[in-house]
Amino acid sequence: DGRNDPPHPNPIILTSTLMESKPIKTAWSKDDRNGKSKKDAIFFWLLPISIIIGAGLSIGLTYATCYAQICTQDYFPFETRLHVGVFYLWLFLIGLFLFSVRPRSSWSRFWERTHRISFGRLGLWHPNNAEFLFYFWLLGMLGFASGIFWNPMFKFFFAIMYRTQPTWTYLITFVGITGHWTDVLLGLVFISIGRNSTLAWFFKIPVEHSIYYHKVTSYLLMFAVIIHMVPVYAAIGIRVATIPDSLSDLASAVNPYVSYAAITYWQWGVLASGILALIFIIVITITSLQRVRTNNFNVFYFTHFLWVGVLFLACVHAATDFYLVLPGLITYSVDGLFRLFEVKKTYRALLVKEMGDDNLYRIQMIDQPKRCAINAPFTYYINVPTCSKRELHPFTSPSSPQAASDGTELSFLFRPVTQTDGTKKRKLEWTQKLAQLHAVNGGKDVEIKVHMEGPYVTPIPRVTRFDLVLCIVGGTGITGALSFGHTVIESLQDRLHGENATRCVILWSVREDESAIVQLKNVRDLMDRPQASAIISLVVHNTRSKGRLNVDEQFRKYMSEAQLPFVYTSGPAGLMEQVASLCRAESRHRKMFWHEAQWDS
Repeated sequence: DGRNDPPHPNPIILTSTLMESKPIKTAWSKDDRNGKSKKDAIFFWLLPISIIIGAGLSIGLTYATCYAQICTQDYFPFETRLHVGVFYLWLFLIGLFLFSVRPRSSWSRFWERTHRISFGRLGLWHPNNAEFLFYFWLLGMLGFASGIFWNPMFKFFFAIMYRTQPTWTYLITFVGITGHWTDVLLGLVFISIGRNSTLAWFFKIPVEHSIYYHKVTSYLLMFAVIIHMVPVYAAIGIRVATIPDSLSDLASAVNPYVSYAAITYWQWGVLASGILALIFIIVITITSLQRVRTNNFNVFYFTHFLWVGVLFLACVHAATDFYLVLPGLITYSVDGLFRLFEVKKTYRALLVKEMGDDNLYRIQMIDQPKRCAINAPFTYYINVPTCSKRELHPFTSPSSPQAASDGTELSFLFRPVTQTDGTKKRKLEWTQKLAQLHAVNGGKDVEIKVHMEGPYVTPIPRVTRFDLVLCIVGGTGITGALSFGHTVIESLQDRLHGENATRCVILWSVREDESAIVQLKNVRDLMDRPQASAIISLVVHNTRSKGRLNVDEQFRKYMSEAQLPFVYTSGPAGLMEQVASLCRAESRHRKMFWHEAQWDS
């Protein structure tokens, strides 16, 4: 659905009328209409509080008796405290800057210029301004750590070997420097993750971006640990080959900070803790690849618990690892407590096979969980214990973000994953197990029990800011677009206060017959609302009968009619990449926002 072909005439354009919904209060909220809640307040203040606590505790611990196998504060007290202090100061200053330019602040125009492109897909080869800021911060910290430690470390190790081993000294100094790279990266790995991401709450950026930064820092951490470990063996080889062990006052081969005469059994384990931590990191990284997550979710899920071992081994290995990981550890722990509280709740739902599509299913909630009641799109993580006791998968709801007074129920759409390996038998994937529950019930609707986390809201600007919301979607990517449609209708009252009138256009590329697909319940829930005929246009394009949707032509057509557009895309990767490319090109000469649904984690 993502390539350009000649346009095809007469797409179905659907408009209609029926009922409207009103917002209600939820369990967390004081004023959901404005997006203010207890949960908002907790995660908003969690990041700065964790930085303050982490900074105070870390600097204080450098004066206490050290527990780790390597304690640089015992040898370089000034440099170690400076390294820890600058990490927290840099974190605070960058955070203060991002907070000052976040949306709805007095510097919001600067934020828009700096960060609006970051609502598109992120990538190392096409970095946006927000990513440049992240890379600048990261390189600055790594460079600072290298600068302050190199000279004192080199002098220390050169002196401990009586100035006779320059090659060994260079290698060990490099090992020490890269060790401080790893503690910076380890701190960033933890501070950037969590479904209730503090980065997303505090800086108003999409959670997908927090996940992206987590992936980037995790990959860099693995390579940094490898770079840190390789010279160790070369240094050990030089040490063993050139200097006899009888010279016990020289640096030991395994732990160069202490001599053979003074080394303890605990300090002897420094090499083992480093190697074991590296093995755990490699296993976690490999099993986190998308192919593994998709085909063997439980492998990804359970191996990720090795992070506990990585954290323990890293903190045992070097004290600075613990000092810098504290903020992320605090925020991740609070996030885990919230998720544990949410996932304990059990809801009843109905599994329904849609009549307009032979391979499309709807999870219709009987018990209604809370909704975000502020903006689209919003996502829940869903667990169906009958299919898997551990797996949770993200679903963007096609329903209204606000609980409707007309009784509209929260629901989700999914298609079972298609087998691609011929006749080879494979273990059923999670969505296939879910669809099988319907089949074994004789094709009748079946009640299921579900656990849910959420809702998680992408903090994009309010739709009332834009005169056009253009949704270009394929297949089940329609869910987020339908939610946008509800949001546009429910924002009508805001226009009475002088905001721009907003219309919503949904371009939906499907393989099914148009007349059947538009009768889906979630589509009718939107199009049967009274105001839909005036401000919502649903354009359904059948790729089987008309070929691929000409995305370029449709995009330029609607962009030419808009003053301030917002573009949302979801569906096949080819379609999303094409839309993102068009948005990047368009944003070079006009103000616009866009968002790609990237919930693949």
